[in-house]
Amino acid sequence: MEKRERDREKDNNLCFLCMEEHDKELVKRNQKTIFKDEEVDYEEQVLYCKNTDEYYSTEEMISENDISMKDAYRKKTGLLTSKEIISIREKFGCSQKSLAIILGLGEKTVTRYENHQVQDKAYDNLLKSLADNPLLFVESLKANKDSLSKDSFRKIFKKTNKIISEYDNHYLELSILAEYEGDYDPVFTGNTNLNLKKVTELVNYFGTIVKDLFLVKLMKLLWYSDFYHYKKTGHGISGLCYFKEKMGALPKAYDKIILLDDVKKETVMVGDNLVDKFVGSKTLTNAVLSNEEIETLEVIAFKFKKYSTAAIVEEMHNEMAYIKTKDKSPMSYDKAEFLNI
Repeated sequence: MEKRERDREKDNNLCFLCMEEHDKELVKRNQKTIFKDEEVDYEEQVLYCKNTDEYYSTEEMISENDISMKDAYRKKTGLLTSKEIISIREKFGCSQKSLAIILGLGEKTVTRYENHQVQDKAYDNLLKSLADNPLLFVESLKANKDSLSKDSFRKIFKKTNKIISEYDNHYLELSILAEYEGDYDPVFTGNTNLNLKKVTELVNYFGTIVKDLFLVKLMKLLWYSDFYHYKKTGHGISGLCYFKEKMGALPKAYDKIILLDDVKKETVMVGDNLVDKFVGSKTLTNAVLSNEEIETLEVIAFKFKKYSTAAIVEEMHNEMAYIKTKDKSPMSYDKAEFLNI
C-alpha cells in the first residue's frame, strides 16, 4: 500500500516535458480562440516546466479548459453557462438522469450540456423558464412521475414545493411593487420609495407590542408612524401610499401586504368570524430600521397601544390630513404638520 502511494506521488511530480520529477508551477493565462464563428476570450490553466521553459496541460486541465472556453462562448451569446445549468438542476434536487426524464429528453442530454456540448437555444430557454417559474417544472414532474423511482419523486417534489412557496412570495412582492409604479407624487409616499422589508418590520413590531391587534387598528398605526416620522424628518418610513376610507387611512395594496410570508399572524375566532390577528416577531433591528425610525414606532406604540379600534379610528377622523382629503383619494404627507401628536 505504501509503495503504491509513493508511486502515485512520483507520477504526480513527474514532468512530461523534461521527464524529471520537480515541482511544477500552475499558471492561469488569458487565451483567445474562434468557436462557432465567435471570437472567445477565456482563462485557461496550464503547468510550467522551468527546465524546458515551456507550458503543458494534463488531461484533466485540457477538459477543464475546454469547458472554460465554451462557458465564455455561452456567456457571450447569452446562454447559460455549465455551472448555471448545474445550479438550476440542483435547485430542484435532481440528478442528471432524473432531470432528463422529467423534461422528456435523452438520458445523456443533461450530462452533455453540463460539460462539453453547448446547448441549443430551445433547451436554454426551457431551463431559464423553469428557473423563473417553478410551477412549470412541477407540471412536468407530475406528468413524468411514473418514470421516476418513488424516492426520487418524493425528494424532488418536496424540494420543488419549498421553491414554489418562495416563488409565490416573490411574485406577491412584485405585484405589490407594481401597484406603486406610475405617476405617484412623492408627497403621497412620504418622499420615500416603498420598502417592503420596512413594512413587514412595522407590522411585526406592532404585533409584538399591541395586544389583540387586528387589521383596522394595524392600518392606523402604520399611518401614524409614517406621518409622524414625516412630520419630524420630512420623509416617511415605509413609502406606503394611504387612501382615505370610511374607517380611516388604508395603504394601497394592504390586502397583499398582509399575505407576505414575513408578516406574522394567526387566525382566530371573533364572534362568528375567523379573522387575522397580528402577533408580530421580536426581531426588530436597526439593520432594517434606523434608530430614529425605531424611536418613532416607540412614540406611536406608547400613545396608541391601549386604544380600542373605535378610539383610534375616531382620533384619525379628527386629523387634518383625513378631514382635508376627498373620499377614496390618496392622503398628502404634507398635512403631517397638523398631526395631533
